[in-house]
Amino acid sequence: MAISSLTITAHRETVVDFSMDFMEAGISIMIKKPQTEMPGAYSFVKPMRGSIWFASFAALLVVATVLLVVQGKVQASSNSNANANNADNSHTFPNTLWFSIASVFRQSTPFTPR
Repeated sequence: MAISSLTITAHRETVVDFSMDFMEAGISIMIKKPQTEMPGAYSFVKPMRGSIWFASFAALLVVATVLLVVQGKVQASSNSNANANNADNSHTFPNTLWFSIASVFRQSTPFTPR
């Protein structure tokens, strides 16, 4: 590391990232220009480790399964007096999983558990 007086030229700007002055004090700071990399398709997973993503997806599956079991028991008790042909079969595992995902992202779904 060295500190010296340095004139900013076009050639030096291609290699070094010079700080922009908001006040002229006669001092400039020179750092290496960061390498810019295009983000990939899965760059959104980089902030968290794989174990965190696994725990999030496992929790989502557990919530969907519990919702399916509870909804099944509620429907069974409410349909005990009703005709079996009129039973609403919209609460399947894919539907409860979709409801759980939509709840995480605060979106609406065409069906809601009662």
